Amino acid sequence: MKLGHRHGFERGVPSAGNRDIAEVLRALGGDAQRSAALASFLAFQPITSPEDLLAGPLHGGLKWFFAQRWDNFGLRELYRVGAHGAKPGSVGLYVAALTECGLRFTNLDACAGA
Repeated sequence: MKLGHRHGFERGVPSAGNRDIAEVLRALGGDAQRSAALASFLAFQPITSPEDLLAGPLHGGLKWFFAQRWDNFGLRELYRVGAHGAKPGSVGLYVAALTECGLRFTNLDACAGA
């Protein structure tokens, strides 16, 4: 059995039956609360009610990471929407909302109306 087929990938494009990644992303619609289909599609266990990790006081590694920059690296919201066991620990799937007008060069043209 090929690795790609085991995970529902054909020719590098994820698919789950007749559903493709574009359909899953359309269903997400930019709303982290509707991310269960995306998490499942990518073989993660969906988080039932994802919470914005940047909304309250930051803890642990997240606090250290975001303390490095005053602009939260251009993120307005950050949600852990999926989990997957990967011994000896686990991995997570995150969905982020970017600030309206970030500091990244790719965003500057859009913000300037170019």
